[in-house]
Amino acid sequence: MLSDRLPAGVRDLVVMLDAEVAVADAELAGLADATATRLAAQECGQAMSQWRKLAARRQAAEGIEATIAALRDGQAAAVLLYEGAALGSLAWLGVEGTDIATSQAELAERDVLAPLAERADEGIIRAAASTDAELFVVPGEMAGEYAPKDGVCAALRYPLASPG
Repeated sequence: MLSDRLPAGVRDLVVMLDAEVAVADAELAGLADATATRLAAQECGQAMSQWRKLAARRQAAEGIEATIAALRDGQAAAVLLYEGAALGSLAWLGVEGTDIATSQAELAERDVLAPLAERADEGIIRAAASTDAELFVVPGEMAGEYAPKDGVCAALRYPLASPG
């Protein structure tokens, strides 16, 4: 009865049990964790597939520099950050969520004063949240045959300009 009152998108995520299980039961917690992991993996797989299709049409960014530029310009619709990616890289951040670059000079050109250095993955997550881009943290085991350069990429809201 409760699930019938949920919005359709939420209702699709509900898992019904055929047994009575106490709320504090470890079995319920295990089932919830397994279901959440499975659903997250499905979403990441769909996002990876979509990114590969868009990359073929020049509607995707690949690598730290290109992904940061897409986020800074509000062009990223979805960001895929592979687990452990960009850990050794730095990004420069200003006050605004989209004040992000791979160098201080880049932000200085945009009149962003006194930026701070931060881990690139943390800056990418912040910028994605600031631009309403979807964020997918892709588990390492899902990298498969092809992981994007630097372990980070973005599906874009509109195509990149044609070169030259």
